[in-house]
Amino acid sequence: MRSPAFASQPDMVLLDEPCRAIDELTARRLRQLRADALALRVAPPRPTRLLVTHNVMEAALLADCIVVLGRRGVAPAHVAAVVEIDCPRSRYPDDLRCSRCSAR
Repeated sequence: MRSPAFASQPDMVLLDEPCRAIDELTARRLRQLRADALALRVAPPRPTRLLVTHNVMEAALLADCIVVLGRRGVAPAHVAAVVEIDCPRSRYPDDLRCSRCSAR
């Protein structure tokens, strides 16, 4: 069981598959809202955000760096690849640059 917690100025924010339990249209709107929020300039210190997802487009839309974990059975938490996302913000799912980033 997960229990959410709130902090006024956290050092890190964990987003563990935040769109997993909602329909795709709502998830797409939520991803875009998060992408727009990330594009806003926030006064330092900005918290580190760790997004856990199985959705490659979501990762390319929201992340600056993607760490791809290997298959089970190889090793726990085996890092298979690290992909830097060099697309400028704001990013949109229909943007071809974002699609190219997610295709890596």
